[in-house]
Amino acid sequence: MKKLFYLLNGLLLTAALAACSSDYDDPPEQPNSHQNEVSVDSVDITQEEGASKDYTVISTVPVSKEVKAFFDEALPNENRTPAFSFSTENKAEFFVINSQDELESRYKGESILPEIDFAKFTLIIGKAYMLGMTYHVKAIEIHKYEYNQSLCVFTDDPEGLFWMAYNMYFWALFPKIEQEISNISIIPQK
Repeated sequence: MKKLFYLLNGLLLTAALAACSSDYDDPPEQPNSHQNEVSVDSVDITQEEGASKDYTVISTVPVSKEVKAFFDEALPNENRTPAFSFSTENKAEFFVINSQDELESRYKGESILPEIDFAKFTLIIGKAYMLGMTYHVKAIEIHKYEYNQSLCVFTDDPEGLFWMAYNMYFWALFPKIEQEISNISIIPQK
């Protein structure tokens, strides 16, 4: 069973790496015209080991208990309907939110939105369509390369296989981000 998992993971990784290369001379063009919205048809599922480090890590900033509780409820890690609007397509997407107006335009819930100082911070919310396992988000970082930035979502790497398809939702608050984020990588970790 474990051999089958590694074989399937290897095939997914090979397909994702063939479709998405991070060796761009110029930043990749956005798939749609909205500058704060990124959708990708394939998700790079990568093992971290052996990766070269030619990037700078941008880490999340600490948030209050109230902000954490709000987003954990609004973006559940189960296959429940989130309180934010996402496409219904089975693909990964994320939104870079830099203003209260952008946050309000994405929010479809009933609770009062938390206060975020968008002059200092950038909020990222997103989903990844996952096949084959139940993943849980452990950490989120932005890897800043010379010509682009990549959103990296680190997940647990479950031992057992649970065959299903579902949306994994995530969110993170970063220091103000000015440069465009061009893609997303899902990175399982033990």
